[in-house]
Amino acid sequence: MNATRDMLKLGTATFTAIANTVEGQRSGSGMSLDELRVIKVSTRGLEKFHPSQADIRIKTGCSIVAVERGEDLLVEFGADFHFEAKDSVYICGSAEAAQKFYEIFPQE
Repeated sequence: MNATRDMLKLGTATFTAIANTVEGQRSGSGMSLDELRVIKVSTRGLEKFHPSQADIRIKTGCSIVAVERGEDLLVEFGADFHFEAKDSVYICGSAEAAQKFYEIFPQE
C-alpha cells in the first residue's frame, strides 16, 4: 500500500464530493465546508450493492468518496463493482447527514 498515493486519491475523491455537495446547495441555503466531514464506516447493510444501487446520497445526504479494500483504496466504481463485507467505506457529508447514515445503516 502506498500511503501517499492513497491519501492523494482520497483527497481527490473527497474534493469531488465536496464540490458536488456545494454545487447542489447553491440554489438552497448553502453549506459551509466546515460542516462537511469524511468518515470511515463499515459496509453493514450495503453488502452486495453497487454504490449507486443503495441510493446512499438520496437517503442520507452523504456521498461515497472511497472504498478501502484490503491494501487498495478505490475511488472509481465500475459497473461490476459491489461492496464486500470486509470493505471500509469513506463517506462525506454534514454531521446531520452522517447521523442519517447511521440511522439507515447502523454500524456495529
